[in-house]
Amino acid sequence: MSRICCVLGHAGSGKTEFAINYAVKEREQGKEVALCDLDVVNPYFRSRERQGVLESLGIRVYSNSFGYDISEDLPAVSAEMKAPFHHSQWVGVYDVGGDNIGARLLNQYKAELDSVGADYLLVVNGNRRETDTLKGAMYHLKEVERTIDHPITGLVSNTHLMDETTEADIWKGISLCKEIQDKTGIPLRHVMGTSENLEKIMGKQQKNTMNLSFFTVKLYLKSNYRPGI
Repeated sequence: MSRICCVLGHAGSGKTEFAINYAVKEREQGKEVALCDLDVVNPYFRSRERQGVLESLGIRVYSNSFGYDISEDLPAVSAEMKAPFHHSQWVGVYDVGGDNIGARLLNQYKAELDSVGADYLLVVNGNRRETDTLKGAMYHLKEVERTIDHPITGLVSNTHLMDETTEADIWKGISLCKEIQDKTGIPLRHVMGTSENLEKIMGKQQKNTMNLSFFTVKLYLKSNYRPGI
């Protein structure tokens, strides 16, 4: 894994929750971590809304030029976004916009991203209408790759229905990501979920789960969720 990780995914995929948890896990290993919030186009959940919590853990949070507590989502990113490139010991986690349009912001850092060999992880939620089929997920993936002019380097399966997630939902997501993997060669890096949800499959079918990397998350953003939004 590169020390620079760009987290992409369709709106509602869970990419921001993954980005926050990834940053926290890296910090728990004693690393210097910066979370860069590039999700300024049609944001659903925003990592900058947990800036206070993250900074209390020693994680630097960079976002727009106006501070994290503004009410408007203005497409103005801070120059500090480049800080992880200039500190070779830092881990930089970039929470990128929710579709190919939002991903365009990465292009301004292309030279720096290429120079460090950044990872590009795509979070896939097979219960989102736009990515609930192989065709839809592949279309989204290819549009993102075309926009950022770089291949996706890893997949994160995050198919869920919040507290109503079933074992079948998790297997559905894994199956979808494995189909994408078979078609593209992009590896399934992580199966993401809360401990309660992942326990529904861990240990039950050891033959099917032995090669999977489970990524347990804490729901930092759940308090923002309202049914029907």
